Amino acid sequence: MRKFFLILLLLLALAPVFAHAGTYVLPASRDAWLDEGNPMNNFGADPELRQRDHPATGDNRSLIHFDLSGIPAGEAVLSAYVRLYVTNADESGLPVNVYRVTKNWTEGGVNWNNSVNDYDGGTIHGSFSLPAVGLYAVDVTSLVRLWADGVFSNHGMILIATSDDIESKFASREWPTPGQTPTLFIVTGDTSMRLATGTYTGNGTNNTPVTGVGFRPDVVIVKGNVDQPSIVKTSTMIGNLSKQLGTASAPVTDGVLSLDADGFTVSSHAQVNGSGTDYYWVAFRSAPDDMAVGSYVGNGLSSQDITGLGFQPGYAIVMSEAPEQAVQRFPTQTGDSSRQFDQTGQTSNQITAFIADGFRVGSSATVNMNLTSYHYVAWPFKTGIAYGDSYTGNNSDNRNINGLGFQPEYMITTRAFAGYEPVQRMASMAGDASSRANQDTLLTNHIQSFLADGFQLGDHFGVNGAGTPHHYIAFNDPNVGAEAEPLPGAGGVQSASWLAVGLGGVPGKPAGEARQPPDQLGQLPDGDLEAGAEVDRVGILVRFRRHGDAAGGVLDVEELAADLARAPDDDLL
Repeated sequence: MRKFFLILLLLLALAPVFAHAGTYVLPASRDAWLDEGNPMNNFGADPELRQRDHPATGDNRSLIHFDLSGIPAGEAVLSAYVRLYVTNADESGLPVNVYRVTKNWTEGGVNWNNSVNDYDGGTIHGSFSLPAVGLYAVDVTSLVRLWADGVFSNHGMILIATSDDIESKFASREWPTPGQTPTLFIVTGDTSMRLATGTYTGNGTNNTPVTGVGFRPDVVIVKGNVDQPSIVKTSTMIGNLSKQLGTASAPVTDGVLSLDADGFTVSSHAQVNGSGTDYYWVAFRSAPDDMAVGSYVGNGLSSQDITGLGFQPGYAIVMSEAPEQAVQRFPTQTGDSSRQFDQTGQTSNQITAFIADGFRVGSSATVNMNLTSYHYVAWPFKTGIAYGDSYTGNNSDNRNINGLGFQPEYMITTRAFAGYEPVQRMASMAGDASSRANQDTLLTNHIQSFLADGFQLGDHFGVNGAGTPHHYIAFNDPNVGAEAEPLPGAGGVQSASWLAVGLGGVPGKPAGEARQPPDQLGQLPDGDLEAGAEVDRVGILVRFRRHGDAAGGVLDVEELAADLARAPDDDLL
């Protein structure tokens, strides 16, 4: 049982937690048990729910319903667990199974005759044995996703025992002890990619946090108004590694040091944090079907397919852990062409193709040296998120390129020929500023502005040389303008400021007596959980900010690890 709860905690910790998302702690909205021996009787007000499979004396089954109506549309269910308190155990080891109920019912009117067959017996959505009295967590993610996605109406779940030896019992929502009533924990996240841009002024201090991003990024690019290269860090780069763009160098340890819950941390180096220098950043958070971040190991062969992205990319970047250039491929590049971030121009044998579930690399050391680690970022060609095309330069100033379908927040454009570096612009760059990826202070007369449906170019040959073909990629945050839903009132879905996962009794204290959180974690604010009930019997705390906060839904995994280390063994079931 102890191991079961540790698995629950780790799954909660490892689940991605995004802005405009949250962790919801839902009390049962109604529950009842059914008795084959008394088929017309209603047991909706009983303090216990009963399960038994007994052909001689009749079966008992339990119904539980949780109201999901307060979870905002657009949030994907990442994990869902029902917490149940067993008051009478079944030592047979045979499981109790969870099924989807197919018809509405009322707590005061349900009975065996009118509801016992109203469930889908073809799919088991959760299964667990209950050999001892105590708290149990049951994974019902598959069922809750069906409800949240609108595949089936939410009529609740039915618990059916497979053992006829002992009648097992659970605390119902009428059970008098707080923290032991049926509770559903749901972790949600956005279904789409996130993007944010911003600026900060360097202070020359190591380990300086940059906050206010609004989510934990998977990729951050930083460029200062200084003759230093752009720095990229992805979530697959271990420790304090990050990569310079446009230089044939190994990853550095004095760039972007970490990707944090609400931003990132930078070193004191001039490339990211020179005192008094202005820096500009763009941050991305990946999402299925919208953006993929990953790594692979080169095999040194003539080609290697990198798959498992879930889509065919339209744009990708590959970064080596060896002293090699980072490489990118644009959606309009043909053949096996790709482009580094320096002045080299189009090259072959690097990122050679986009394929159905990923991309193909050649044998170049920039992308496929034997036993070398590589990190990649890829986006599909997708409406409202990423759009790329090509244009031929005409050397005219204030040239508008339209048809993107959105106003970009970040873009890169590059000459197909050698002689100039790719140029990038972030929405946080004021006026007509943009920058080369690998050097220089900010530039003018390159990418001059972002338009409602595109961007404007100056007449510089690096972005608009007469007769020269150019490739570009532009990005947009599909959630721009979306506001977090307000929290519902008492009795609705609540999102925890401190998610208290009750685990076991407190040594030396009576069962059920509240354990205070460690001082450094603070106190649970009133009203954030079901009438404060979830603070009872707390063994481990997982820190979340309140749903709707600026940083929204931030999980502090370090606090989780620290609590796990501090908790005595007998504090866990």
